Amino acid sequence: MKPSGWLMHMTARALTESMDVRSMIHLVRRLIPNYEIGERTVFSDDISIPDKDVAIQIVRDLTRKDLMLDLIALLINIQESGLGGRKYNIPHLHEILGEIRKAGLIYDESTKMFYENPRVRRTRNWGVL
Repeated sequence: MKPSGWLMHMTARALTESMDVRSMIHLVRRLIPNYEIGERTVFSDDISIPDKDVAIQIVRDLTRKDLMLDLIALLINIQESGLGGRKYNIPHLHEILGEIRKAGLIYDESTKMFYENPRVRRTRNWGVL
């Protein structure tokens, strides 16, 4: 799934409003173990990077690596279970999931993954073979 600009914006906003830079990096390293934000931004090492810029860069990087849905699944998971022993309230999650539903995907609570909604089939039907 290629995420819309609005979905990317809302995901970055959810990150910014729910956690600090350190927590964002900790979260992303679950998907990309050696992720370093300093290598990906125009900020020098001796300047702290604003939360909003970190969130935007994370969303861009994960979109390029086709990991956006994995990030959103992680956000759902940490709202329910927490991260590093701390519970997080993730704002805008309802809007984010609504946008994903519009794209024809649904979130399965049991597997904690997104699947194509069988009522809104987007890929070709292989059943004709």
